Amino acid sequence: MKRFIEASMKFNENLNISRTETDSSIRKSTNLLLTKTLSDSVKKLLSHPALNLAQLAQMSVNTMHLEDACPELEEFISDVTGTTDVNVSLTRLYGTSTFKDIRADAEMRIYEKLNQKMDDFLGLANYNWCPTNVRTHPSSYLMDLLAYLQGAFITFEPLPGDIAKTACMSSCKHLASNLKMFLLDEKVKALNMNGLLCFEIDLKQCEAFATSTPVQGFGVGTLEMTFQELRQIVDLFVKGDWSAYLHDRNSASNKYNRVQPSTALILLEKMSDTSKKINFKKADREKKKFIENLTKRLRDMT
Repeated sequence: MKRFIEASMKFNENLNISRTETDSSIRKSTNLLLTKTLSDSVKKLLSHPALNLAQLAQMSVNTMHLEDACPELEEFISDVTGTTDVNVSLTRLYGTSTFKDIRADAEMRIYEKLNQKMDDFLGLANYNWCPTNVRTHPSSYLMDLLAYLQGAFITFEPLPGDIAKTACMSSCKHLASNLKMFLLDEKVKALNMNGLLCFEIDLKQCEAFATSTPVQGFGVGTLEMTFQELRQIVDLFVKGDWSAYLHDRNSASNKYNRVQPSTALILLEKMSDTSKKINFKKADREKKKFIENLTKRLRDMT
């Protein structure tokens, strides 16, 4: 960049124009180089689908340094053109805002690429929703996914700003969203208590991951909140705490405030076709009627 500025200065020396005009000409040329030639090249590279997370992270760092270099380039132009002592309004370099936007794009690509990689792991999920027994260990796909995320977050830690924190929060939200979709999938027609308890084992692993502080800087409980809706859903059905759910529905102290009636209804219908699959704390002879009344109330609430 400095060689370009020096070459531009030599070109303007024989044009018989003032220092301020020379300065303005060089700044305009430099702006064109920064905002068009260089930025377009960086954007083209950024859009390459083969870039991995480490390369995207490096591009974020590089654009930050380009952004920080713009004020230095402005001073360099003033020194070269001899306008440091001229009290006029000089043309500003637009590189700072240009590279800030590119850096934001690079960071967005990081989050998108991370979610795409997570989707590869999530595509390996294979839940048995009506098992005869409850397994004692988390799903292998989930363990591999969480191990991958831990490694990715370590890569992001040296990056400036909140990239690591944003990536971590985004990933946990993406994971929670997909787990909920697994649970509510319309292709899943039946779900028993063992299936829900197996799902809870995976949920506990996610909660443990969030509690382990995979990235520094989060407030206590902040990351765990991303899985709170799932926790409330599972607790509601495992404990059969329907009286609290229905009675405190509009109360600020409702411990199931994240469970939408539509969600509860979907799961109830998946589980209501069998007995001994959900603990409603009602006698068997009353259970069918209880489920029917509960289903009606949930439908009225949706």
